Amino acid sequence: MTYSFPTFKFFVFGLLILFLLFIIAWVPKTEIELTSISEPLLLDFEVNLSQSATHPLLNLDIIPSKIVNLEEELDSDYMSIDGLKDNERGDMVVFLQKDLQKIAEYKTQNVLDNSYKTNGLGADFVPIKEVAKFHPLEWRIQIINKDLEKGKATLLVSLEEEVTMNYDLKALKKIMVSQKLTEANRILKELPGIKNVMINNSPKFWQHLPLFPSRIKIIIN
Repeated sequence: MTYSFPTFKFFVFGLLILFLLFIIAWVPKTEIELTSISEPLLLDFEVNLSQSATHPLLNLDIIPSKIVNLEEELDSDYMSIDGLKDNERGDMVVFLQKDLQKIAEYKTQNVLDNSYKTNGLGADFVPIKEVAKFHPLEWRIQIINKDLEKGKATLLVSLEEEVTMNYDLKALKKIMVSQKLTEANRILKELPGIKNVMINNSPKFWQHLPLFPSRIKIIIN
């Protein structure tokens, strides 16, 4: 019995075919541009300042405070308002911006509706509605009551921020892999918080998205 083995030419030819298949799979690339919808968030909440607190107590609406001299240069991390100054004693009650923001973030999470259906896109892909950036220095703060000698006060904070959707782009790229252009466009348009979708495929005639997530770029405006 004799055996026939592939010649070296067939071996090289096979490698060339595999290389061409890899190039065909790797060359396509896609840039997806999503335009998201933002909406205003108006929120009022109370916060209590306490010298005895060492860190924010979110469920109790308490943040630490301290008393500093009026002549002392205030660190940029701290906030104070005119009503918390005692000109007779020459001191004022201050608190950290980041602590106030933590209370705001906690309150915001409780009021934003994040019960979205993703139409079978997978448990790993969960879009989240959130405030893109907080601006504590722009919030309106009123004093409800105060005890400056003890460094205590209750404040009413009124904020206005912009809310947008936050997407796990890594998970979204995996969903987009190998999708037909028409199907990819449909999926993206059905995402919550998206008002416009633009898909730029290269080469132009290619009707599928790339096989590799790294060849997909997603930009959110």
